[in-house]
Amino acid sequence: ILALPIIESGYQNLAQSSHAGWGAGLWMFIERTAQNYGLRVDSSVDERLNVEMETDAAMRYLVSNHARFDDWILAVFAYNIGENTLQAAIEKFGTRDPWILIRNNIENDKGYIPKLMAAILILNNPQYIR
Repeated sequence: ILALPIIESGYQNLAQSSHAGWGAGLWMFIERTAQNYGLRVDSSVDERLNVEMETDAAMRYLVSNHARFDDWILAVFAYNIGENTLQAAIEKFGTRDPWILIRNNIENDKGYIPKLMAAILILNNPQYIR
């Protein structure tokens, strides 16, 4: 889970981009998901930029996804594409294998899961970074 903000934001607490539908904060919450997890996002306050609050919301979202899909890779995949989109893809393709889903173009961000795997390998093996 520590690797997720590396691919989401590079651990930069970024404000909302001008691109519609993009997220904000370390965890890159889109507005609707942030609000679903109790964060206030309006013209005067954006709690996606409060590291403690956004991290708590991200953990609750990931745990919820894990409870639904019973798999951490699928939980993170759902974090990126949305849990309903992932569920629909699982039903459409008849598989819970994230790699098969990826090969069927079920991604928002190209290479999201492979980037996460690479970040995990780097975090677990810092001695190989020069």
